[in-house]
Amino acid sequence: MSNQEKSPEKTYDSNPFTLAFNALGRLFNANAGWAIALIALSAVGFIFQLFSNMAQLAVTDAPRSSDPSFTPGSSAPLEPAVIAAIIIFVFVGVLIFVAISTVVDVYVKGVLSYVALASEEERPVSFGEAFQAVTKRFWRLLGAQLLAGLKVFGWTLLFIVPGIIAALRYSLLPYVIMA
Repeated sequence: MSNQEKSPEKTYDSNPFTLAFNALGRLFNANAGWAIALIALSAVGFIFQLFSNMAQLAVTDAPRSSDPSFTPGSSAPLEPAVIAAIIIFVFVGVLIFVAISTVVDVYVKGVLSYVALASEEERPVSFGEAFQAVTKRFWRLLGAQLLAGLKVFGWTLLFIVPGIIAALRYSLLPYVIMA
């Protein structure tokens, strides 16, 4: 028997819509729980973004206070030690926030990439399995994403368009590492 008789021939499909819908179908068939979680997270993100935009519009459209008794700069000046403490506190808080959000971002991208790759093989994945797979590759994922972020930032400094091209070039990096 030749190789052509063993495997059925697949037709070439380059339509991005059918490719996306077929992949989404494989995701629902193999990992329905993950697919529902993705839809729920997308809905929550949409609602938060909607309320954030509405709150921003409410703040910018709010009438300004015209209290004649208020004069800017009428409070007592802060001491230099207090200003330094505030600056250090804000700086450390920002660093902690960036570190935590980077770790969470690496795990989320890694887990979703692992689930998507497993769904292409029509293999169900548990949360523990996906989390363990990302934990094994965490440092590689983190290093690659930090380097890609630096490259995108560097290209963006040159001009906006090369930064967009670099961001698109490195957008599938977690999939490559998790494969």
